[in-house]
Amino acid sequence: MTPLARKEGEEEREETLFTNRTSLFPNNTFIAPPKPIKTNAFPLAEHTNYRLSSALHGLSRSLSKEVKRQNKRHQITVDLTFLILLKNLHQSWLKRRWLSIQGANAAFSNTGIYGQMGLARNSTREGINLLMDMGLVVKSEHSFQARQTALYYPNEALQKVFFENLYAPCKARKQCGIYIRDKSDLLIKAGLPEDHPELVAIQMLHEHLRLQKIPLYTPLQLVFKQQDNHPYFLCSGRLYSNFQTLPMQGNPIRAKTTINNLASCEVDFSANHLRMSAALMGLQLNEDPYTEVQLCSKINDRDHVKRVISALISTSENNTNKAKYGLRNPEDKRQASIPFTCFDAIHKATTSCFPWLKSVRGIGIHLQSLEGQILMDAMIKLLKDDITSLPIHDSLRVPLDSAEKTCMVLQETWSDHLRVNFSTKVSIKNG
Repeated sequence: MTPLARKEGEEEREETLFTNRTSLFPNNTFIAPPKPIKTNAFPLAEHTNYRLSSALHGLSRSLSKEVKRQNKRHQITVDLTFLILLKNLHQSWLKRRWLSIQGANAAFSNTGIYGQMGLARNSTREGINLLMDMGLVVKSEHSFQARQTALYYPNEALQKVFFENLYAPCKARKQCGIYIRDKSDLLIKAGLPEDHPELVAIQMLHEHLRLQKIPLYTPLQLVFKQQDNHPYFLCSGRLYSNFQTLPMQGNPIRAKTTINNLASCEVDFSANHLRMSAALMGLQLNEDPYTEVQLCSKINDRDHVKRVISALISTSENNTNKAKYGLRNPEDKRQASIPFTCFDAIHKATTSCFPWLKSVRGIGIHLQSLEGQILMDAMIKLLKDDITSLPIHDSLRVPLDSAEKTCMVLQETWSDHLRVNFSTKVSIKNG
């Protein structure tokens, strides 16, 4: 049944699910689903460690009331069904992939994949049908596995709820501050005096940011890594907030986010670790050093070139093989494997183009710390000009009309920290 064919009273039911919502962004937030193919889908999963916001929990409860059960135990199953469906649909939206749900009865048996999650056949089917009837999800016309599996994707109304949820007030338990991440991955608050300049700076930024309408904000943290061979722990030192958990640059979700209702963009450093390494030697690189290595190595894949150079900067010359094997079998399975022959060609070309790099190998984690300091100083300078900025590792997200000013501030701050009389290259990306 389509939204146009709803029975009388169904429009009132839908209205109650979306009351008291205020849009914080333009209306053009809909993201068209990708091509519905099996390779661009993921299976329904429990996602036990995935928390829904209070707003999405409220939507789940409202939907659950529409699928009534007399038996309390059965109603609990219905409640669980909508929680799992919304968690998966939220993942579908973030990943821009279709959600694959089996329809075979065997999947809901005690030993079936859905039965083990606590799902029941009828409640799952009714839940999906309700979402479709309300126009919250769209079903692919394509089916797989003898028509026992279908693909689903959040429709415009549900996507809008997801977008609005990005701007919900922060209720995280995180605290703003400077932290050290120990070997067991625990964050330990650095014992710094309250008047420490960096602590004062990060708290000033947090006090401003927490009052702004920005996506997924959590208290700003500066995190260093603990290492035995670095007694002062000045390793990594990057700025973190939950905004960085949004999909990578180029995903429509990030491109559509706003800052105080203003269209935003990212201003980022170009080949920053390579340029900082050169600046430490008093050298200024050309407009596009990666292309220089591409031409020399005859490797067309620019991403391979960037990843190999990054790995070389982050490992000592004695550990080159470690970098080589690490790229051949990356921990992040989303990244493509880099063949040994490709690595060797890029390594040789990099050494030929930048012979000075040998003397600074292994400083990648220190460059991250320097990068974090540059970004934090730039954010303070921008704040003094009433420009709100969000850190994303090696870039800042700012309102679109503040992009040019942000470029100037980042370049000036970079030169000051590297103590050179030339500037670096930055670029503006709307994605």
